[in-house]
Amino acid sequence: MSKVSATQKFREQVLAILREEFPGKTFTPDPENEGSLKHEGFTLSLANLWSQYQQELRSEEAQENNEALRSSTKHFVRAVLNAPAGIGKRQSWAEAASKLYPFIVNMVTVRNLERNAVCPHFQIGGELALTLVLDFPDCIKYVLEPDLKDWNISFEAALTGALQNLDKLPVKLQTVGKPPNEVVCLSTFDGYAGTRILAPGAQREIGKVLGFPFYFGIPNRDFLCCWSNRAPGELKLRVRMQLAKDRQSKDHAISEHVYQVRAPGQLVAQDPKETIRFLGNITFIFKSEMKFRQRKPGSDPRRFQS
Repeated sequence: MSKVSATQKFREQVLAILREEFPGKTFTPDPENEGSLKHEGFTLSLANLWSQYQQELRSEEAQENNEALRSSTKHFVRAVLNAPAGIGKRQSWAEAASKLYPFIVNMVTVRNLERNAVCPHFQIGGELALTLVLDFPDCIKYVLEPDLKDWNISFEAALTGALQNLDKLPVKLQTVGKPPNEVVCLSTFDGYAGTRILAPGAQREIGKVLGFPFYFGIPNRDFLCCWSNRAPGELKLRVRMQLAKDRQSKDHAISEHVYQVRAPGQLVAQDPKETIRFLGNITFIFKSEMKFRQRKPGSDPRRFQS
């Protein structure tokens, strides 16, 4: 008798919830991939749901409690069911260009995505990964290797357009405290708060308040926290503690680590050496050379994420 993997067990839990919550819908296991479901001819990747489950439910007692997973599963499926017509089909470059955005995630999300298909990305330091997504009402769709091939465009070239779209999003900063104890926060519910640290406009606005260099953290995708290089040690410690707390307690966790914007367009990974990589209009400075992960693509690139 073959041993049931953790991914298979998770999929069965999700299916049981779906049968109870959506009795009129048909969801079946994907025979080609244990990390996916089938629904009306489309493949639904459970990678994001699995990542959230791993990050949020840490204790054995919590993992036995199905309520958190039930809530996340219902949100995921509603996003898919409410997705606009045509989201499952391949987008032409003309259709995709205006929907394309950069998207910072935890490397756990990328590894789970790559159980199914190659997800072109760029690793920023230890935990952060820069991916590309297509933005739709109520959901996003990760850009996979077949999409870039269809568009005949490189990851770097697609990122350039995605950054231009990101820079058009509104930036409403909240400043707490007075110099040198200022903390600049950006909280949104569009999924791109943390990713806005890549936008030239956001960097300029934060730099006007804090000066350069400044530090930043992205505990979850809907919150960006920045503070001055001149801030006293007590404030830096408090912010780091809050980042760790927020990462553990909020949805869509990303990282508790601290990064730096050295100058406009220059992002520094933690404890860097002078290894530099130019990507789009951003300079990344790392402690070691980062490369795109490459492996053979999976079977079906039409995958939804919420």
